[in-house]
Amino acid sequence: MFSREKKTIIPGDTNLSLIFTGLPTSIKQKSIKEWLMPVRMKAAKIARNTSSAAAFVSFSRSADARRAQQRDGQFIGGYKVSIQKVPSQNGDSDRGDEEDDKTIDKKAAAETEEARIREEILDTGRLFLRNLPFEVKEEDIRFAFKQFGEITDVQVIIDKKTGRCKGYAIVEFMFPESAVAAYGAWDGKVFKGRMLHILSGAEKRPQGGEQKDKPDSKNFKQQREEALKSTAMQKAHSWNTLFLGANAVAETIADKLGVTKADILLGEKSGESAGVRLALAETRLVRETRDFLLENGVKLDAFSKPSTQRSKTVIVVKNLPAKTEEEELRRLFERHGTIEKFLLPPNGVSALVAMSNEVDAKKAFTTLAYSRFHTQPLYLEWAPIDTFNDKHKNEGKRKKQQSAETTEIEEPPKKRNKEMTYEEKMEKKRKKKEQSNQNAESQPIENEEEMNADNEMKNEEDNDVESTGKEVEDQNEAEGGEQDDVEEGAAVFVKNLAFDTTDEALQKLFSKNYRIQSAQVAKKLNPADPTKSLSMGFGFVQFYTEAEAKRAIKEMQGELLDGHSIELKQSNRAVVDPKAGKRKAVERTKQGKCTKVLVRNIPFEASLKEVTNLFSTFGEIRTIRIPRKVDNSFWNIWKLLILSS
Repeated sequence: MFSREKKTIIPGDTNLSLIFTGLPTSIKQKSIKEWLMPVRMKAAKIARNTSSAAAFVSFSRSADARRAQQRDGQFIGGYKVSIQKVPSQNGDSDRGDEEDDKTIDKKAAAETEEARIREEILDTGRLFLRNLPFEVKEEDIRFAFKQFGEITDVQVIIDKKTGRCKGYAIVEFMFPESAVAAYGAWDGKVFKGRMLHILSGAEKRPQGGEQKDKPDSKNFKQQREEALKSTAMQKAHSWNTLFLGANAVAETIADKLGVTKADILLGEKSGESAGVRLALAETRLVRETRDFLLENGVKLDAFSKPSTQRSKTVIVVKNLPAKTEEEELRRLFERHGTIEKFLLPPNGVSALVAMSNEVDAKKAFTTLAYSRFHTQPLYLEWAPIDTFNDKHKNEGKRKKQQSAETTEIEEPPKKRNKEMTYEEKMEKKRKKKEQSNQNAESQPIENEEEMNADNEMKNEEDNDVESTGKEVEDQNEAEGGEQDDVEEGAAVFVKNLAFDTTDEALQKLFSKNYRIQSAQVAKKLNPADPTKSLSMGFGFVQFYTEAEAKRAIKEMQGELLDGHSIELKQSNRAVVDPKAGKRKAVERTKQGKCTKVLVRNIPFEASLKEVTNLFSTFGEIRTIRIPRKVDNSFWNIWKLLILSS
């Protein structure tokens, strides 16, 4: 009966409606509304008979209808209420409920997935970035994520054919909390025109696979090699860039001179030291290597700056054996990627390898560091970021561009408003600079007479400046010569000074009647406040002549100064020349002329004769100074050599 009434009372869609049965006969719409609070109902129609009542209640939202249905079986006014859905012939109600349930399940699954991702990020501290722009660089990712914490590693997945990003990258933070903060800030946000999708990165697999968990299966030597390989990437550089092995030096020099290695080490004379001969041979090879690198556009000054930024594609290969072939070493690095530039000096004891991208360079570095090449381990080091000159860099870029143009399909023209990458900006600047240089060279030089006249004017101005500088110096010297020299015994000791008396007050008292050079109150540091000093109650007054000092002692004896009667007597202080303590002005950027050489890190077993033989090759030695211990033996940590020129 109630169902027929309800369908006629509230026609239309009944997906958001419920049937309440078992209600008391005196129930009102207001009572149902209060009983359902905080659930809000849209409308209600009550039907009654003599024994019970029922209600047809509709809601505005499906969530309210579900919450109201959960109260099925509860009591209102002592009556147990039964709540049911409105039956539907076409099944729209069931379909709507299923869709709502699916929506709820999706939201719950999304929340569970996000919680799982956050937990994994807290365990690994790594983020896996997806949907990155193809033009993105490692510097762009570091700049965007460095605000959340210190980044230990960034890996951009690069396509080897095009050299561009594939759209994926891995960012590893030092602290996992920083990774979680970066995930919450950047997930779903737009980065360089594309929406980022961030997932938790898998934990980095240890090198060596499962054998890492079994250290007993390897001996100490193998464990040591693995430890060196694992820490190779963390070292920025070593102190000796052009490192040469002693065996390679001896073999290379022996081949050049056409003698055996024994002749190089022993020498013709029995008294000669093998260490000195090897050191001189290594010096020669290092000089030849430097000349070769300079000819091929390498900036050796960059290697002498330990704090400079290191390149991520150029590798210095050291400790190579003698007679190393270029093709063999090149093939060793070509297994890990394309080589952009390869330099091997004629001596073959060190090399420079420039990889085409950072991923291949990092892979080659981690794989080949401390690996055995012939009979010796390879020592690898990242070269400074400005190793090659701009001219050689431009040549490499041109070759790369030409090869890319022949293999790749022409891309559509870029939009003006599109953000340019760092390399595109540098390439644009380089083209502008080359164009300006070509225009300057193509234009004929005109008005040469005017240019010569300008040069003559500049030379005259420089000569005027030099002449005026010399005149000022001569004038200062003349003024200094006119001043009287200070005689011995012209100092006066002033006693019983007040503790608040200053140098100015003491000088003012004596300068009224006498010609004095200086007046000084003796002071000491204040223990309570080290920035201030305390007076010691006495001082000194320096006169020019001894006669004036004696006359002042007679006339000024017992004078009052700041309420204290001063006592005077002649002082035995030695005359101090104010110019004696001054050093000569030397520019910081220039060494200047010097014949002294400080030699450090000398082996303890090296003798004075060996050091003399080593440096006498380059010139005549005047003296060698060696520090001594308390027992009169020598410290071989450092020596001071004074050469004749």
